[in-house]
Amino acid sequence: AVAWAAKQSDDRHKLEALWVTWGADNVDVALLEDLLQSEDHKIRSAAVRVLRYQPQLGNQHELLMTAAGDDHGRVRMEAVAAGSRGAQEHGLAILAAAEAKGVDKISEATFKTAKAALSGEILGSEGSLRVQAPKHLENDRKAAQAYAKGAEIYGREAHCGTCHQSNGMGLPAAGFPPLKETKWATGDPDRLIKLSLKGLFGPIEVNGQTYPGVVPMTPFEHILKDDELAAVLTYVRNSWGNKASAITPQEVAKVRKEIKNVTGMYNPADLLKEHPYER
Repeated sequence: AVAWAAKQSDDRHKLEALWVTWGADNVDVALLEDLLQSEDHKIRSAAVRVLRYQPQLGNQHELLMTAAGDDHGRVRMEAVAAGSRGAQEHGLAILAAAEAKGVDKISEATFKTAKAALSGEILGSEGSLRVQAPKHLENDRKAAQAYAKGAEIYGREAHCGTCHQSNGMGLPAAGFPPLKETKWATGDPDRLIKLSLKGLFGPIEVNGQTYPGVVPMTPFEHILKDDELAAVLTYVRNSWGNKASAITPQEVAKVRKEIKNVTGMYNPADLLKEHPYER
């Protein structure tokens, strides 16, 4: 028992180290694979959460398949959530492995949402499919599909909706500005892509109200792939009464390449010098 407790403590310290390498965008793969085999299910599930954001790993799918067959439901749930981010074929295989092992009540909502996401659909609060592209995007199949995908990404934990809210109105009292009917969202696409990739920090004026900007906007450069960022920005630019052009993965890739050497977050004032409100 003493040896097991010591191993648990050791794994927790290793997990902290893994998070540090993840934060530096240089995940220690050997450490990750070690923790995926921890005797503590909480350590394994946390390691799967890190694995979820490592599509560059050649064995990511195999590791997720193993996690999907884990004895503990919490680990399987993390594998299911991760599977919803990748290619449809791989994602459905991960879901099938988890379902074969068993989907408990705690994981049921995650499983249904992941399955819907892999089909390009989003589940409503009562399990019914919802989120349909606005009429002005209906004739553009790719844009409509991106919009639906973007809705799912927007609502992910610790992503856009956490601060800007499901209605796009933000939380002004907490310093989080709205996305609804603002040219920061519907204006220059390059400006929006830049701040989404690198993050934003500092005072900002939105719809006539000044926000101190002391809580930085999360940089999604190492969190979202080109197609994911394009999708969620398309959703933002065309929701809550917003009406603007869709953003493509190619546009995101172009901007990502142009600013790859930019360090730190953008300051709103500096960004406006490059991209004024009106193009």
